[in-house]
Amino acid sequence: MTAFQFLYKYIPGSPSSAEKVFANMSNPEKNKNQNKNFEELKKLVKNGKISFAEKYMEKTKYRQGLSGDIQFSLERYIFSKKGPAAFKDPTIEHIINQKEEKNSIVNELGNLTVFEKSINSKMPDNFKDKIKFYKDSPYSEHRGIIVEYKFNKNYKEAIRLRGSDIAENLYDIFWNILITGKIK
Repeated sequence: MTAFQFLYKYIPGSPSSAEKVFANMSNPEKNKNQNKNFEELKKLVKNGKISFAEKYMEKTKYRQGLSGDIQFSLERYIFSKKGPAAFKDPTIEHIINQKEEKNSIVNELGNLTVFEKSINSKMPDNFKDKIKFYKDSPYSEHRGIIVEYKFNKNYKEAIRLRGSDIAENLYDIFWNILITGKIK
């Protein structure tokens, strides 16, 4: 259900219909046909990848202490790209630091990732000085930031492109969880 809730939160639709299905699923008297209810849930989010990605990128902006959805989703995204299974003490990292660039784009999804707090606290502000941390990371997603997105050439375009890639991948990740009940 977490996968559905996450997908539905960012796909335009009728909240009242989702609430009704959830209510029926949690009420034993009304939940005689749970499979039918579950199929209704899947219909609400099926084929919603593009609308999910657009809405997710629009609604998710980093705000100190209020970015739980972002951190949760970034962790799922990072784990899907191979590497260690979990962070011990994760925190959100700005690829282009807020101090380096005073621009609202630095708080967008494509400029955010997750690192261990102990590593993040040692990270320099300047992007060029951070490259070593990204290259040495056990997570292929961190290494991909340097190789695939070219933040050092045109960081604004890199942020937009990476944000779109993450959002579309998140839809696939959560859709797969919804369908299979398993995290890859």
